[in-house]
Amino acid sequence: MKNIMYSPRNDQWVDTSKGIAILLVIAGHVFSGFLSNAIFLFHMPFFFFLSGILLKPQPPGNYFLRKTPRLISPYIFYAVIFFILSLFYFYHNGQFSLLKVVHSMEREVVGGRFLTGWQSVFWFIPVFCISQQLLNFVLSRVSAKAASAVMLVMLTIAYIDSYFVKVNVPLNLSAVLYATPLMYIGYYLKIKNINISKYLLVLISIISIAMVYFWPDLFKVDMKYAFYGMPVVGAISALCMSLLIINFSKNLSKGVGFLSFVGVNSMIIMYIHQFIRLELANRITSNELICFIITAVLSVLFCLFIHIIKNSNARVGLILSKTVG
Repeated sequence: MKNIMYSPRNDQWVDTSKGIAILLVIAGHVFSGFLSNAIFLFHMPFFFFLSGILLKPQPPGNYFLRKTPRLISPYIFYAVIFFILSLFYFYHNGQFSLLKVVHSMEREVVGGRFLTGWQSVFWFIPVFCISQQLLNFVLSRVSAKAASAVMLVMLTIAYIDSYFVKVNVPLNLSAVLYATPLMYIGYYLKIKNINISKYLLVLISIISIAMVYFWPDLFKVDMKYAFYGMPVVGAISALCMSLLIINFSKNLSKGVGFLSFVGVNSMIIMYIHQFIRLELANRITSNELICFIITAVLSVLFCLFIHIIKNSNARVGLILSKTVG
């Protein structure tokens, strides 16, 4: 069996930072009030910034064929699993009917904001996938100045949608208007080799947390429902807090193996943690800290179980990699 914890390498900070971020995603869903609001400032934007930092523009066709199946196949797999589980839930509670089945199928197809409960984070995958493809296409087809202009227009439309329109688009694709510029900012920082002082990052992060404490409605961030915080300020806050996680990950010496394992399996955890929280942890305790620990531990144990199965048989491992993640 392969070693579960990963040996050090130059880019291990990527997995480590993803591990920290996905644990914060769990925390954001478990905890309530100010702590949840503070985490929501950056926990989902982080993944878009990081994707931009890692992006290497390629011919759109090749990029589509290489990236899309890795994201969409697990999405479909988990959607089918949770759809089947929802039918069992209806049957067990005496709510099973043809109308319920049809409505559940509609929700799965439309996705986005219509998916709640177990699947409340499923909006992220289509938005991430399309934003990734769109940014790669733009960078491959137009000049740097034109790309910046396109991103500025998209960001402007995103804020207009957030404040005045809030169009409920299938798969929550209106969030692409905000997510793609976030990716571009990460990409731009990388290609321009822009380094921001860690002291400035800390200062802006503290100010951002203070603002969400005193004015939670004004600075509220929830990308699923097109709440992006105060225009521009929200994006800057998310960027600074995300960069702090990245800088911390690059300098971390202990616990790297565990966090890297969590990061490698971050997409699996993204899919399953709400089910574990709602159906297991919440039934055991109402204490938010204990609920967080239970949800995180069981999510990681599930990933460990999948990891062991993958390494026990090459063919099974290949199938699981393409479906479970």
